[in-house]
Amino acid sequence: RVLFRSGPQGQPGPQGPAGANGAGAPNCSATDTVVSYQGALACKSTIPRYIDDGDGTVTDNQTGLMWEKKTSTCSGEVTCVNNAYSWSLTGTPADGTLFTTFIAGLNGGDYYSQSAGQIVSAGTGTCLANHCDWRIPTVAELNTIVESAATGCDSGSPCIDTAFVPTQAFFYWSSSSLASSAFRAWYVDFNDGYVYGNFKTSFFYARAVRSGR
Repeated sequence: RVLFRSGPQGQPGPQGPAGANGAGAPNCSATDTVVSYQGALACKSTIPRYIDDGDGTVTDNQTGLMWEKKTSTCSGEVTCVNNAYSWSLTGTPADGTLFTTFIAGLNGGDYYSQSAGQIVSAGTGTCLANHCDWRIPTVAELNTIVESAATGCDSGSPCIDTAFVPTQAFFYWSSSSLASSAFRAWYVDFNDGYVYGNFKTSFFYARAVRSGR
């Protein structure tokens, strides 16, 4: 048989170039937290609270909620800023157009046409921003986007951050019923930023939300 022996070890080659320094975690204060923002780590206090996601949604980096962004080009879109809805058709249950038209339209169900009304045979559609879990916010959730320091608040302009433009300076439904009356639900008045209750058969505006995280 033939035996093979290894030769002597050669000299080491030249050292390769140094790699790029990693970004690492930022040095945040004790009351701050490190979060991932646009593919990098950052202190939560340094990033904007509201981010326009560019797909018809706005993300709140403080609460983690994702909000529907209204549109001003109203040609049948369920997201039209001018659309108003009833909470209930019959008085107490969630059977108004707020749910059967608005939420159904956002979640890929039957869609709403301003000229023809609810098209019940439309079949499955497309969910807003590819998310099919949109809902009406609770009154507590809706109240988190009230901005009393917004320019023109209580003077004809909506009390909300500019990331949510367009917004009506008027009433927006919540999903919360009054404990004292099943016929009424809470709403937020974005003209003055206060919370009120009214009959569910009333027609008010709406903005949908989902738990983004």
